[in-house]
Amino acid sequence: MAGTEGTLIADLVRNKLMVRHTLHRGKPERLDFETRTADAHNGADQAMALDLLATMEGRAPFPVTPYESMEAGLTVMAIDRAMDERTLVDCAPMWARYDAARTGEQKPA
Repeated sequence: MAGTEGTLIADLVRNKLMVRHTLHRGKPERLDFETRTADAHNGADQAMALDLLATMEGRAPFPVTPYESMEAGLTVMAIDRAMDERTLVDCAPMWARYDAARTGEQKPA
């Protein structure tokens, strides 16, 4: 992923991240997460389940809002679509529909 502040390269098979800040000419910063779990999500599923259980038992608020969850899910689906189609995906129509649904407005699909 490339942005205005730099580039993030994620090797999700080998559990490695590389970060290079914009205009930095040296080697990228490398982060190696050696532990792997059988679910390939490195414990994230279990952590979310524990957060959900704590919320349902009244021990802690859920760490993200439903809107943040939806935004994360839509973002990941757009990334998956871009990878599948090997093209850039214009997310503006998706976000317009999402915003309309949040506010109760009717927008064409």
